[in-house]
Amino acid sequence: MLLLVFWPEHASRKQKEPLEALAKGLLSHKTILSSIGLINVCSGFIVIGIVGFPPIATVPIVVSTASALANGLYYLAYYTEYPKTNTIVASASADVFWLIQEAGLSFYSYAILSKMLYKRTKLAFVLAF
Repeated sequence: MLLLVFWPEHASRKQKEPLEALAKGLLSHKTILSSIGLINVCSGFIVIGIVGFPPIATVPIVVSTASALANGLYYLAYYTEYPKTNTIVASASADVFWLIQEAGLSFYSYAILSKMLYKRTKLAFVLAF
């Protein structure tokens, strides 16, 4: 909607449709979540640039990348009109990336707690995990 403010008045309706679709897509909750995932990936690389490369830093980068891809593919699969084959592939890929993201969140808590716990509490946590 905001993009149309700068669009010439004499532009045809056919020329305005792609911009309206872009504006509608940018306001969708899936694209907002995808943007947050991309910002987290950039933040992860900034942290790696500052403190070096701790192995635990790869977890948020992988999780955020998977989240951004999953939400972007969900948007393509369910909020746009493409051929059936493209929609099926996008939906299946989004589910795989969503699985990676969900499993990564659990692994992230495991990686943090395994560094913090000692002896018996660590053994109990590893057995329970």
